Amino acid sequence: MKFIIDEFCVSSGHKVSGSKSNIFLSRKIPTRDAFRICNKLGYQLTDNLGKYLGVPLLHSRVNKSTYAYIEEKVKQKLSGWNARNFSLAGRITLAKAVLSSIPLYTMQTSQLPASLCSKLEKITRDFIWNSTVDQHRTSLVSWKEMCRPQQFFGCGLKKLSSQNQALLMKIGFALISRPDQLWVQVLRAKYKWSPEGRVPPNVRNCSHLWRSLTKLWKDIKLGVKWEVGDGSSIKFWQDHWVGDLGPLKNLSLSEIPSVELARPIKNYVDNNGEWNWRLFEHLLPTNIVLQIAGIKPPCNDDDNAVCYWYHNPIGNFTTSSAYELIEGDEWEKERCTKEEQEVNPLLSNLIV
Repeated sequence: MKFIIDEFCVSSGHKVSGSKSNIFLSRKIPTRDAFRICNKLGYQLTDNLGKYLGVPLLHSRVNKSTYAYIEEKVKQKLSGWNARNFSLAGRITLAKAVLSSIPLYTMQTSQLPASLCSKLEKITRDFIWNSTVDQHRTSLVSWKEMCRPQQFFGCGLKKLSSQNQALLMKIGFALISRPDQLWVQVLRAKYKWSPEGRVPPNVRNCSHLWRSLTKLWKDIKLGVKWEVGDGSSIKFWQDHWVGDLGPLKNLSLSEIPSVELARPIKNYVDNNGEWNWRLFEHLLPTNIVLQIAGIKPPCNDDDNAVCYWYHNPIGNFTTSSAYELIEGDEWEKERCTKEEQEVNPLLSNLIV
């Protein structure tokens, strides 16, 4: 390590300040060896490397104090405004600005504790309804209603936990769709994960980010659709590759054997390069079989399979579409009910 740093200094003309440099070592290293390494390098031993690019470097289990600085920032920002000087619409607009800016940067790479998300939402809710420690005011509209989009009779606020998930899903989708990027190759190699969209291994001693991605993988896969390519890496029954149907195993007329679930698409093509209908037509409804008939069977001359984000018309991942994927079902369930009922009069003037 010292040799590499010295080589960098020689080639770049820079110098490393030992007094300003810290080194973090595993707890398994004996104290005597740790101090010997620090003396050799000329750096200071530390048990916390602090923040990098504004995000805490995690050395232990995440708890409520890890991201406590976000709560303090939100409190300071909202406390600088006198809620009584603003209308309800004005307070909602300011709340949107705070919730969409202060926690957003950290949420792109870290999963915030659920307790912190709840605290931030409570702080925002109190500001909207002008509730203070000295004078508590009741929230006249539920937070759930206010977090629905305006077209669903809400105010367009975001649930922080769902927004956090949508931002992390962007990393998960990149792990599948961008195999040429160095950070993707590092993560795949570190956790020995194949990129064909299967569930990443839930390794015991893994990073906080990787653990968060494994929990979200079910939602990530809902948005991934594959182009067949040469048919070698895409699973016929497990992956989404036919229209808007999702995995074919969910539409099968009978249970699919585990052996068949593991087979790629190319195994369902005969020697003449045509679909081998006898292998699957009796397991699927006729309309689905007809959709498969409209897809060109894979061949060895085709390129490798590529994926795109199904919930965006041009195939690119967007956090807004991921957020809608997480929360959209709930919105649709309540749309009919809301259309039959009178919209809450407190919100009716805020819906544009």
